Amino acid sequence: MLLLHGGALLGALAGGIAGLGLPCTALAQGSPAAVRRVTVKEAAQHLAADGWILMMRHEQTIPGVGDPPNFRLDDCATQRNLSAAGRAGARRAGEAMRAAGLVPAVVRAGRWCRVRETAELAFGRYETWTALDSFFGQSERAGAHRERVIDFAQSYASAGNAMLVTHQVNITGALEVYPDMGEVIAARFEQGSLRARLRFMPGAD
Repeated sequence: MLLLHGGALLGALAGGIAGLGLPCTALAQGSPAAVRRVTVKEAAQHLAADGWILMMRHEQTIPGVGDPPNFRLDDCATQRNLSAAGRAGARRAGEAMRAAGLVPAVVRAGRWCRVRETAELAFGRYETWTALDSFFGQSERAGAHRERVIDFAQSYASAGNAMLVTHQVNITGALEVYPDMGEVIAARFEQGSLRARLRFMPGAD
């Protein structure tokens, strides 16, 4: 699984995508250099047109990778959760997006506590969706999760945009982009595929 940040990512991304069960030929379309970095205000201008699918990685967590052994979805105390900085970041992200006029029409979140808390603190509302659940350490499930997200994007017809709060592996699996914690990747369904177009850090602007 991909566990690298910043410059170390470029040297390992191809191997990480292979670990997700994705073709390495997909790397060029989803490489970080291909996705424009913008501020939240710039993003809001682009996202004024309906139909965007926004995938947000949960905010900063306490140190660790994955979750402790024998964690349970119904018990947050057994999981790796948001840190105090992550909770503050989620609040800032929501405030920054609202100030820019970026209010998603639909908010969905995976069932992990760090994901649900990010959605709650940033947007004040969400519905859980198992397609956004982590498959960390279970790369054989990547394809099924990816297809559900792509099917949703293809059929999305509501006014406004959809915000999907999830994990790094889910975003990388669907969009071939490695997001930082708290980062949003904005994508559109075009020419038969879901394509990442913009990325921004709403809690950092």
